[in-house]
Amino acid sequence: MGSLVRRRSWLALVLGSGVAVAACGEASLGEAPPPDAAPAPTPSPIEAEAGPDAARADAADANVTPDAPDAAEAAVPCVPAEAPLPADAARVAAAWQRLEPKLTSAVVTTLAAGQSSYVLYDTQLQTANLLLHAEYARDVAQLEGLARVYEPAFDALVPRTEAFYYYAVPAGGGAPVRESVWTLPTPTRMWTDAPPAGLSVGPESVLVSSQFLYAASRLVRVITEMPSPPAALTRFAAKALPVIVDDHYRRWIDKAPGLPGSFQVRGWGCNTGTYSHREHLQNLQTRSYGTAALPSPPATPAGYCNTMTDTDLWLIAGTLEILAAHRRSPARVPLPASVVASFESYVALGLTVVKGRIGTTTLDSPAGPVQGMVFDPGGFDGHPDMNYVGYTDTSPACRTCTAVGQCTCPEFPGWTTATPSTPRLPPQPVSGVAWDISHARRLVSVFDSFRRHRAVVPAVAFTDVEAKAFARQVAFGVWNGDLASPQFATFFDGRNGWYRVNYSSRSAFGYPPGSMTSSAPLCGYGFWAELEPALRPALDAAFAKIDTPPDTTDGQALKVIQGLPEHMPYRVEPNACGF
Repeated sequence: MGSLVRRRSWLALVLGSGVAVAACGEASLGEAPPPDAAPAPTPSPIEAEAGPDAARADAADANVTPDAPDAAEAAVPCVPAEAPLPADAARVAAAWQRLEPKLTSAVVTTLAAGQSSYVLYDTQLQTANLLLHAEYARDVAQLEGLARVYEPAFDALVPRTEAFYYYAVPAGGGAPVRESVWTLPTPTRMWTDAPPAGLSVGPESVLVSSQFLYAASRLVRVITEMPSPPAALTRFAAKALPVIVDDHYRRWIDKAPGLPGSFQVRGWGCNTGTYSHREHLQNLQTRSYGTAALPSPPATPAGYCNTMTDTDLWLIAGTLEILAAHRRSPARVPLPASVVASFESYVALGLTVVKGRIGTTTLDSPAGPVQGMVFDPGGFDGHPDMNYVGYTDTSPACRTCTAVGQCTCPEFPGWTTATPSTPRLPPQPVSGVAWDISHARRLVSVFDSFRRHRAVVPAVAFTDVEAKAFARQVAFGVWNGDLASPQFATFFDGRNGWYRVNYSSRSAFGYPPGSMTSSAPLCGYGFWAELEPALRPALDAAFAKIDTPPDTTDGQALKVIQGLPEHMPYRVEPNACGF
C-alpha cells in the first residue's frame, strides 16, 4: 500500500452519419500491444479532438443455488429505489430516444465495415452511467433500450478459424514474431480490426472487447434478477452469454494448448513471452515484468512494465458479473462446474492484485483530515503520457490544446511542427502519479461490481470502504472546493500537470491542467455521492457549467444521458427490492 499526502476535455464523437457530438472519453491506458508492438492507432471518432455453440465436455454444474439474503437481511423489508426528479427523468428519456437509434446505427455500420472495432469502446463509454442507473431504478424499458444498442455487436460476429497474435514464438521455436496468425482449435467469434498487409486476419483489441463485454455481462446479470424478463432481454442474454463466456473470457483467462496468449509486454520493451490473463495477473502480482524472472529482461526496464490497465479491471469485473449471474440463476446462466471453479480462482487472484495496487492518501476536508484512496499510483511512471505531469503552467488560451494541431498557447511544452521535433521544454515527470480522472472513472463501475458481488469470492472482498475512500478522493483531493468556479485536477491523486503532450505523435496537442473539468460531472463519480455527500454539490455545480438546454442537439443529448443519471439517486443496497 502506498501513501501520499496531498497538500479531458470534450472530444468529438461521430454517431451514425457523421453527426458530431460530445462525450467524456479518452484513448486507452496501455492497450496491448503497446507502442512498439503496433503502429499508433488512428484516433477514433471519440478522440478526434484528442454461431451455434460447440458443446463443451464439462458436466453441467447442478449444485449451485441462487443468491439468497441471509436471515438478518430476509427479516428486513426490501429497500425500494428512490425516484429521480420527474423533470430529470423526462430529459433522460427524451435524450435517449434521440440517441438510441444513432448509437445502434454506429455499431451496425462500423462493424459491418470491418476496419475497426473501436465503436464498442465508445458504446460502453456513452452508456455506462445509463446502465448503472437503469439497474438501480429497475427501469426495464431503459434496459431494453440498452440491449437494442448492444445486441447488433453480437449479430455482427461470425466464427473464425484463425486469430492474430503479437510477439508469439513460432510453434517450432525461435525468436518471437511481431505479427502472426494461428489456427484455432475450434471456431471462435471475436471482433477484430482490418488485417495488416499479408495476413489473413486482423488484430483483436482486448481492451475494446473487454470494455464492451463488461457492459454486456452486467446487463446479463441484471436480466437474471428479473422473475419474467421481456422477450427482448431474454433473447439478448441467450445470444450474448456464450460469446462472453466461451469465445472470450475462457479464451483470455486460460490459454488453449498450443496457442499463444493474448497478453504481452514485449511491445513496451519489457520481457518476451505471451501469457493468458491468469498468467499475466500472476506476473503483475509478483511484479516480474522487466526482471530476470521472465525471459529476455531488458537492460533498463520501463517503469510501467508492471502497471495494471483498464483491460485488467474490465476482465476481472466482467467475469465476476458472470459468476454473480450464475449464482442468481444457474438455469439461465448455466456454467460447468469446472468453469465456475476456474472463474472463481481467477477472480480471487485478480481481486488480490487489485487490493495490492491501492494506495492511501491523507486529505483535508471541512471536518479535518480524512483518508482517500488512489489506484496503482506510479503505475505509469516513465511512460511518455506522463512526461509533463510536473509542469503546471497554463492559461485560458490553452483550452484549444485538446484539439489536434490547435495548441497555440505559449505555455504548451511540446512541439507544434508538422512532424515530430524537439519539444519546447524538456520533460518534467513526477513519480507516483495516479490515473487521470477520465480513465479513473472505470473505478466507479468495477468497484460497484466488486462490492455488489462480494459474496461470490468472500475471501477477497471489497466493501463500501474502498468506494467511500475513492469518493473522498474526488471530493477533497481532485475538486478545488469552489462551487462558483468548480475545477477538477487532471489526476486522481490531485496533481494537475500536463498530460499526454504530443500523444501518439500529434502535433500541438495535449491536456493542460484542469482540462478534464468539463468531463468530471459525466464520468460517473456522482454515483459515489451515496457514500460521500460532499460530491453532490461539487458535481452538480460542474454539470451546471456545461448543461446547455434545450436538448435538441446530439452533443447536448449525450451530456444528458451521461450526466443526469449520475446526478439522480443511487445506492448499492444489500436488500434492494427486486424487479
